[in-house]
Formats: sequence, structure tokens, C-alpha cells
Amino acid sequence: MKKSLLAVVACLALPLATFAADTQPTPPASAASARAAVQASKHRGSAMGACQQKATDQKLVGEERKTFVAACMKA
Repeated sequence: MKKSLLAVVACLALPLATFAADTQPTPPASAASARAAVQASKHRGSAMGACQQKATDQKLVGEERKTFVAACMKA
């Protein structure tokens, strides 16, 4: 009885372990590339914030604001 139960558990555990190993996220290639990604994200955020502030200063709302911010981000 114990041997058959052990065999069933082993048969079920192996595919699950393989599946779990396949779903692990891949780490960044290096610390430098991770830092570069964070800096790029911060730069986009600060540019968006600057464009949003300019739109607020000009009291733009709605579609005008969206258009202005989009054009500002491309510049």
C-alpha cells in the first residue's frame, strides 16, 4: 500500500515540479541593464509629469489636454 501511494505521489509531483520550473521569471541580464531600465522609466515619468504640468499651467482639459500631452511627449 505504501509503495503504491509513494509511486502515485512521485508520478504527480514530477510534472508539477517541471511546470513550476518553467514558470519562473527570468532575471535581468545584469545589474547594469536593470539600472538602465529603471532610469529610462524614471525619465519617461519625469517627462510625462513635465508635460502634464505644462498642460495644467495652460488650463487645458479634455481632448485638448490629451493632444497637447501626446505632442509634448513626442518632442
